[in-house]
Amino acid sequence: MAIPVGELPLPVSLKARQFSESVIREMTRLAMEHGAVNLAQGFPDFPAPAEVKEAAVAAIRADINQYAITWGARNFRRAIAERFSEATGLAVDPEQQVTVCCGATEAMISSLLAVVNPGEEVVVFEPFYENYGPDAIISGAVPRFVRLEPPDWTFDPAELARASGCVLLPVYLLRKRKGYAAHILPEIRYERAALRSSEARHTLTQEIVRAFETPIRQHLDQWYHFVPIWP
Repeated sequence: MAIPVGELPLPVSLKARQFSESVIREMTRLAMEHGAVNLAQGFPDFPAPAEVKEAAVAAIRADINQYAITWGARNFRRAIAERFSEATGLAVDPEQQVTVCCGATEAMISSLLAVVNPGEEVVVFEPFYENYGPDAIISGAVPRFVRLEPPDWTFDPAELARASGCVLLPVYLLRKRKGYAAHILPEIRYERAALRSSEARHTLTQEIVRAFETPIRQHLDQWYHFVPIWP
């Protein structure tokens, strides 16, 4: 007896289990279900430019039917480089600095796969385009979310520090006749992922102590306390 395909149990990877339904797809489904105006997806209601159509027809008639090289056709990359230079005043090399992708979605995942190592962390500002989180997960990275607050869409530096785990802000307090005085030392940058070994943590601790050595010696006659503010 044949088992319907839909009833077969399908194994799902750990990465895929972390994904939710696409927001665009969900809103489109709900709009169709309730007869609503779908603002989640763009539907062009105008024809493509005539020159684009003619160029496509000319390419078909000329039998231009081979795959382009993986980083984009040379004349296309040159045109992109020229347009970019005109708009920004920056010169780019179309052979070394321009890559053509099938839309922004492919460009994002390709970039992350090229520069992010498994286990590293990627800071994503909220609200965000829905592919940022899944792209980070597919790359083996861990997304850390930092919220942008309206109306100016700014973020809390402390929240960014906690999310990125890359800044240590040492503060020391001196007791004065009238209260206390706080002094902030230059920040110490570190990579949280690199602190997995006891040797790495010991090295960072030594760096922190060295940062406090000078103020401690200068204020031996005063009560002091140093507070490393860890993200």
